[in-house]
Amino acid sequence: MTTKNFNVKKGITTGNVRLDANTGNIVGSNVNASSLVTTLDLEVTGNLRSNLRPNANGVLSLGNSSARYKDLYLSNVVYINDQSISANATTTTISGNLQLTDANIGNVAVANANIAYLETANIVGNIASFSNVTIVTFAANQANVNILAANVITANTGNITNLNVSNTIVANKIEVDLVEGNIFRANSANIKTIISDQITVNNQIIINSTTQATSTTTGSFVTAGGAAIGKDLYVGGSIHLANGNGGTTSKGIINYNDGVNSIDFGFNNT
Repeated sequence: MTTKNFNVKKGITTGNVRLDANTGNIVGSNVNASSLVTTLDLEVTGNLRSNLRPNANGVLSLGNSSARYKDLYLSNVVYINDQSISANATTTTISGNLQLTDANIGNVAVANANIAYLETANIVGNIASFSNVTIVTFAANQANVNILAANVITANTGNITNLNVSNTIVANKIEVDLVEGNIFRANSANIKTIISDQITVNNQIIINSTTQATSTTTGSFVTAGGAAIGKDLYVGGSIHLANGNGGTTSKGIINYNDGVNSIDFGFNNT
């Protein structure tokens, strides 16, 4: 049977529709369906020239768990409920709070966020910066962390190799509870509290506070336990000795007298 052309007068508004009896294909151009079209498979070889809009809000899905789309190319904004995701050539912006759970990710940068959680995540790259972040929870293994102007930072049972505060930080509280934290470095930072099982510094600790010590619980450096010093101890002021049975104030004093080049010992029995 040869292929014949015929004009459809009703149901489909079109030019010519060609019916191929050998293949069972119907080929047409400028097809305008005014109502529902149902088909088993749909293949579009050209371009869509209109919006692809579902007939219900939040009901239909694009793909499913066993039939997924491969790549998705977008040039503007993705809206998910009340939040949005947008990007330019260098930066991806998420409008709401960021939560990463059980993730294996590379470099991370967060700015102007309220809450950022990194729980049971493996950060394989660098956490570039946290700027104006209210709460940051680390409960995982991270490589390098560079924090800017954070309010509250909590690192719990994590392994942070390098925690580098490279700019000004005004923090109400910083808690660090690390399994194997090697370096904690802060530059021009205002840090209220650091809580850690162990902090190892390979070079030097500098405390800029000039607060005078008036008891065993005051001064710029306070420890509830003893101090072990492997080498020389240099003291610029006096050495005060408190009661050995738990006292906190000075009972004896040792200082160097420049006037007579002597070491003086003083006692306070009150």
